[in-house]
Amino acid sequence: MISLIKTIIKNVRIVNKGLEDLKDLQDLQDLKDFKDFQDLQDLEEKLDLKEKLDLKEKLDLKEKLDLKDQGVLWLMDHCTIRLEILSQCLR
Repeated sequence: MISLIKTIIKNVRIVNKGLEDLKDLQDLQDLKDFKDFQDLQDLEEKLDLKEKLDLKEKLDLKEKLDLKDQGVLWLMDHCTIRLEILSQCLR
């Protein structure tokens, strides 16, 4: 009878140890899932920043092109006025 109780106690300890190991594995998996989630959030933030930078670069380029277009239009107007003055002087 005593050996049966010792065997039961030994088996209970083995089962408890197995449950502790299983809990440790679950905790590790939870940590891994949390880290994966954080990595995903970090990646999303980096992509958002990259999209914002790309958009800012496009807007900056558009502004530069708009300024260049305005400069070309001003130059064309200026040259047209000069040509008109020259043509009037030549008459």
